[in-house]
Amino acid sequence: MSLLPFAFAGGGFILIGAHESLDATLFSTPKSQSQSQSSSSFFFISLSIFSSSFILNSLISLFDAANSNDAVGTSLQLQLLPIPLIFLLFSLLSLLNTHLGLPSPLLSLLATYAFVSEFLSFYLHRKDAGGVENRYYDLLLVPIAACVLCTCIEWRQSPSRNVAKLGRGIALVLQGT
Repeated sequence: MSLLPFAFAGGGFILIGAHESLDATLFSTPKSQSQSQSSSSFFFISLSIFSSSFILNSLISLFDAANSNDAVGTSLQLQLLPIPLIFLLFSLLSLLNTHLGLPSPLLSLLATYAFVSEFLSFYLHRKDAGGVENRYYDLLLVPIAACVLCTCIEWRQSPSRNVAKLGRGIALVLQGT
């Protein structure tokens, strides 16, 4: 991966985290149904575009690795490809939720599964114990674990739901930086 995909990914995480945090804090007052639906539609459309860009990048890397007979690169991309696919499924199901009528805890369970998959991906790709890359993975595990925890807290329909959204938004911003 070159600098441009990393910059795009970091910026996307920051924007999605900022929107999630602002949605939890500024817009926590009661709002009309159309305002709530347009804000969440924008969020899930941007999340689906962001996930699709990760899928496209992973497919390009997969084909490059296959063309150069790089077995490690091919297997790595095949391990990473399901994570953005799960996030894409989550965003598309959330967009269609008004027509499908899925319960909110089911969508939160899918988001939790995606974050846990991401956590395991970073945890299992740690290399040597003293290297810089391992420290980078260790630092990334903290905001991903916070996303998992906040999404689990959001399962319940309680007053702490806005706090969970704020925590997940801050964790996504940290993951983007």
